[in-house]
Amino acid sequence: PKYFITARPTPDGYFGTERLFGRPPADADAPLPEEEGLDMIRDIAEDDTALLQPPSRAEKDAFQPRMPSSLEDAVLYFLASCAARRFRGQADSHMSMLIHTSAYVIMHDRLATLVKAWLEVIGDQLTDSSSALCQRMLAFWDAEQLRIPAGVCRHPHVTSEQLLPFVPAVLEALEVPVENGVSEDRIDYDGAPKTYIVVGGSILARGLTIEGLCVSYFLRTSSQYDTLLQMGRWFGYRPDYEDMPRIWMTEALSTAFRSLALIEAEIRDDVAEYAIRHNTPMEFAVRVRSIPGMAITAASKMRAAVLTDVSYAGKHVQTIRFDHHDRRIVQTNWTAAAHLMTQAIDLGLRAVDP
Repeated sequence: PKYFITARPTPDGYFGTERLFGRPPADADAPLPEEEGLDMIRDIAEDDTALLQPPSRAEKDAFQPRMPSSLEDAVLYFLASCAARRFRGQADSHMSMLIHTSAYVIMHDRLATLVKAWLEVIGDQLTDSSSALCQRMLAFWDAEQLRIPAGVCRHPHVTSEQLLPFVPAVLEALEVPVENGVSEDRIDYDGAPKTYIVVGGSILARGLTIEGLCVSYFLRTSSQYDTLLQMGRWFGYRPDYEDMPRIWMTEALSTAFRSLALIEAEIRDDVAEYAIRHNTPMEFAVRVRSIPGMAITAASKMRAAVLTDVSYAGKHVQTIRFDHHDRRIVQTNWTAAAHLMTQAIDLGLRAVDP
């Protein structure tokens, strides 16, 4: 916009980038609570990723996904969260889990079939409180409850003993649809409340609202800020179950979202300056920090952007703090400085004392 720009305040109860992922602290030694984010992100190990994604496009037709432990944990947690929400009296609400691991349509069908088969095999164990799998689910649920402050939700935490009687109803209502451009078993939130584990692709990650989303298992990524944020279906409102959302993703992906939270905060601060200084966007451009290895948006949309290496303090910053206790670093710095001085003398850029 040419004449004005404004940033609407974040509504109460909204789960945005910063609340979920936190942002890099201004002072790493004393991070602020608002910089920490909620402890709702769980890492997917590289070994687990290899079980769910074909090594290359050429191998996708022959690749058969397998259930890694992290996906088992995510599904078990989702089932427990559905039971906990029923305990809170939310049985008439939609409850969903998102699984998005690949862009290949053939992988969606195979993974959905795998999840359905796994649930059929372990279904009886989950309703038997003495079984090892049921105990694993309940123990995992209790451990997860301890990681979220009680004040996040107006309801008290649900214990494993309280949710256990509702597990059979969850399993009976559970469906595992596939949502992509060619699937016929599409999700449908019209009518009776649904309990879904939705497996899908790009259509699921871009522009589609998933009602009652509580758990996400996400492996897709992007090298562009805007595309990555559009993939974040977990942003939104979670009324009366604010303490329950969990997201499983790779460490690299969560780091990217954490950086985007910082960028969003900086943009909001810049926009706030317009009201204070009575400037327009033509007089004072909004700055967008760059992330190594990522693009802000497509190059075609960046034609009017002005690139600069000036810091956000308006200065060219030099490093003045070194690890002087590390002999190797000190020696390397000394050698580099000596070479610089030698070149300056050879080029006649520094006078030599007689």
